[in-house]
Amino acid sequence: MPPMSSPDIPHYTVRHLTLPELIRMNQLVRGGVDFAGFQAWYDSISADDQATLILHLNEFAFQASCDTELIGKALTAAQLSEEDTLIRKAGLFRAGFSREYGHLHIWLFGLQAEERATVFRMYVFMFGFAEERVYRQETEESCNHWWHRDLLDERVVESLLHDSRFWATSMRDDSRVKANHIPC
Repeated sequence: MPPMSSPDIPHYTVRHLTLPELIRMNQLVRGGVDFAGFQAWYDSISADDQATLILHLNEFAFQASCDTELIGKALTAAQLSEEDTLIRKAGLFRAGFSREYGHLHIWLFGLQAEERATVFRMYVFMFGFAEERVYRQETEESCNHWWHRDLLDERVVESLLHDSRFWATSMRDDSRVKANHIPC
């Protein structure tokens, strides 16, 4: 998929996250939100890549069924107020569930760096709490998502990185990888 852009409006060049980035994103919420880890990542990348990360955090939060309750919990954890105009606007962008979502990257471009960082903080906690709720409910028998594998185990991560069909793996593959110490 080509980067999202519009010829008439200044924009960020948004891309898909790479597999190592997707793994990192999920590692940073396994066992609780590691905001310091997210912040270090965010601070080390370009503005375009920051926008890419923000968009994916939003998208994955809503794919994991982020709801009003979790948004409230995320705002509390992020020490943000739902009364803040920026936060209210950021809350309108619900990946796949609002027509505003298609304009999120354009809106991000118009924000000051400090405002983007605030939206980032909000979306980190939204994603973290939504993904945590889904992950807790998964079992080897029911899970069919590669991102719910044991991403904190280096052997599992290596197997994913060396498997061209990583997307077809799930929790069920972890015990074999750990027992054999070989990539899937």
